[in-house]
Amino acid sequence: MRPVHLIILIHGLYGDIHNLHAVKGELLALAEPQLSSATSQDFEEKLDEAGSGKAQDGLETVVYLPKTIPGAKTWDGIDVCAARVADEIDQEIERLQDEDKDVVGFSVMGYSLGGLISRYLIGLLHARQPSFFARHKPVSFSTAATPHLGVLKYGTTTNTVVHTIGRRLFSQTGKQLYNLDREPEWAGRGLLEVMSDPDNIFIQALKLFPKSMIVANGTQDLTVPYPTATFSLTDPFADPTSIDVEVNDQHIVQSYRPLSPASLDRSSSRSSLLTSRSNRRMKDGSESADEEDVEISVTSLRSKGDERKRPPIPPFLILPLRWPFNYSLILFVPFLLPILLLYISIIVIIQTFHS
Repeated sequence: MRPVHLIILIHGLYGDIHNLHAVKGELLALAEPQLSSATSQDFEEKLDEAGSGKAQDGLETVVYLPKTIPGAKTWDGIDVCAARVADEIDQEIERLQDEDKDVVGFSVMGYSLGGLISRYLIGLLHARQPSFFARHKPVSFSTAATPHLGVLKYGTTTNTVVHTIGRRLFSQTGKQLYNLDREPEWAGRGLLEVMSDPDNIFIQALKLFPKSMIVANGTQDLTVPYPTATFSLTDPFADPTSIDVEVNDQHIVQSYRPLSPASLDRSSSRSSLLTSRSNRRMKDGSESADEEDVEISVTSLRSKGDERKRPPIPPFLILPLRWPFNYSLILFVPFLLPILLLYISIIVIIQTFHS
């Protein structure tokens, strides 16, 4: 049988398979399989030897996007969604076997809510007797913008309103995301708490993957902030001006470190960053053992009159026309807003009923 590396991509809340089509295309483009006559056993041995799950020549990559949890079906509960995906995986493996293909490598990637579904999924698979991973070697596990700690509550008015609506809007999944579920079979604990228990099957399954990657936005993510996306008790990016961040060409953070408290002179728009220590590199590439204190001064070149101002109305209401026609859409807001709210209410009621 021809060896296959099966990759599962799971979308987020109220999403569908189209959300991750671009990711699927990128993975298949990177794979570029070069099939050979090698057997599944040969590639299982190579995966064991590699240890890192690196794809080998001749190992075909198959990317699968679950189809049984579209839209409001994601409201049925993280555990219910994971069970549905597990059934789909069994069916996909059977389909591949009918094509004389053997799944020797298994990877999972979850986006947003899909990351929590993925974590529950691998626990379900590992709990089988024998374990699913005894036959299909775990290779890689990753999540992107996933609320691992649930939806955090910060005490602000906006956040309180979101909590009040969200925990009721998304049915069982909403209760789990807001840590309001208390299951008798878990001694009154919530699903997120159970999945974080190091003695539970979910963490044990996660440890089987030689590669695990957590992707999160450092700032500007109002839906899934950095702490919940990275299992973190603190947010080092809460004030980006207080840290020194190093990023690569793709704007991915490589490293960061806190800066010393800065003294700000508001009248002259100048700020002095206190002493930071740095090693001087010599011309031959070696590091000098001497260190020196460096005081960095940053001067603002923008006066108050040059500062950009927020537009008086939301940008999406401004049409690409000449003044005053660019504001003409505002005239229709009193008519469109009730229609939009009515449409949203009807959709939510229908989807909640089906959920």
